[in-house]
Amino acid sequence: MIQKIRYCCPATEITIRADSGFSRPAFYQLADRLSCHRYWANFLRLLISSLAYELFLLLKQVIQKTTSAQAHNWQIHTIRVRLLKVGATIKKTKRRIYYRLSEAFTYQDLLGQLIAQ
Repeated sequence: MIQKIRYCCPATEITIRADSGFSRPAFYQLADRLSCHRYWANFLRLLISSLAYELFLLLKQVIQKTTSAQAHNWQIHTIRVRLLKVGATIKKTKRRIYYRLSEAFTYQDLLGQLIAQ
């Protein structure tokens, strides 16, 4: 099921695809309450929010291809908290950048599978 959200102005109209299977009320909240009074600022905020949502949908599809059965049921908030908000130390050399994750990070294998794909 595909639903469409429209953000209209006399000059411009964009359509954002929102697939089912995720917690959509949070996304709808972003789309109906825009904090700036100017059109282009609101347009840019809505566009960035919709692109972030689409990136999470792509990440969710890639997670479905991994071997982690627990991660197959994760929603956007869970993906953000468990995979993307991870503490790491960064070491820069002249040729490479190293990310050192904590040994206590429980989803290292899943993150490795996602990076390998």
